[in-house]
Formats: sequence, structure tokens, C-alpha cells
Amino acid sequence: AHSHSFLCYRGRMSGCPIAISVFKFYFASHIPATVILDAQFILPASLVPNFFKTSLKFYTDNFKDPLFLNPPLWFKSLMFCETTLQLPFFFVALYALTKRKSWIKTPIICYAIHAATTLVPILTNHLLAPDVPEDKRLPLFFMFLPYLLIPLWMVRHFTGDDPFRDNKRK
Repeated sequence: AHSHSFLCYRGRMSGCPIAISVFKFYFASHIPATVILDAQFILPASLVPNFFKTSLKFYTDNFKDPLFLNPPLWFKSLMFCETTLQLPFFFVALYALTKRKSWIKTPIICYAIHAATTLVPILTNHLLAPDVPEDKRLPLFFMFLPYLLIPLWMVRHFTGDDPFRDNKRK
């Protein structure tokens, strides 16, 4: 038997326990972020708990992210999709990854392509928009970069034969 290479990039990635663990963490960590921060863009202010408002203020005070300080309509539309479509999917994905359900392949690929595509304008904005403070460009870019890279990794992983098969030869 061979050991898994770094991030399981040895031949096919099917069954890579590191990948599945990272994907589960990705979806699990998205749930509070979506509920606490992103949902504020689509809910009436009267329905947003003070702790959520305080959390958003902490983020904007520290990172000066113009997308959150003065969100353009296109960004609000992404937050609407994340809150209404992606948030329920995070729970489905966590269940399927935990239970090793192969039916999740196509939904995860669809999700991952959608998520990666939404990150292109967000990352571009963080690097190039004139309203992003110079000292915040790289921190914002690198803070959001995993939300592009991990979905791309998901596409690579779930286009294999069986994403849960053990790679070790018997």
C-alpha cells in the first residue's frame, strides 16, 4: 500500500480522506458565516439580532471591506443566493460527505462551479477596486481565496469515479 501524497494528488483523488475532511470543514464553517454575516443583506434590519450586527461591524471596522460596508446590488444578489440556495445545501453536503453518499457528486460539482464563479468578481474587487484601502487589499484577497480554491478542488475531486473509494491497493 502507498501513503497518500500531499492533499492526495497521487493519480486519482478518489477517496482522499484529507479532501473529504477539508470539504466537511468548508461546509460546516460556511453555515455560521452565512447566517451571521451574509443573511443581513437580505433580511429586514428588525429581524437581525444585535450579535449579528455587532459581528458585521467588527468585520467591517477591521477589514474595511467595501463590499460589506456599502454592498453593490450585484453583491447583494450573491448574498441572496448564498443565503437561500447555498445555506440549505451546506447541510445536505455535510450529511452526504459524512455518510459517504455518492449521489452528492453532481450537486457538489454544480455548487462548486457556482461558488468559484462568484469569487472571480469578489477577488477582483478586493485587488483592484479604488475603494479598497491599499493595506487591506492582500489580506482581503487571501482571506477570500480559499473560497475559490476549495470549490475548484471539489470539482477536481468529484469528477473522479468514486469520491469515497479508498485509494489504497489491497
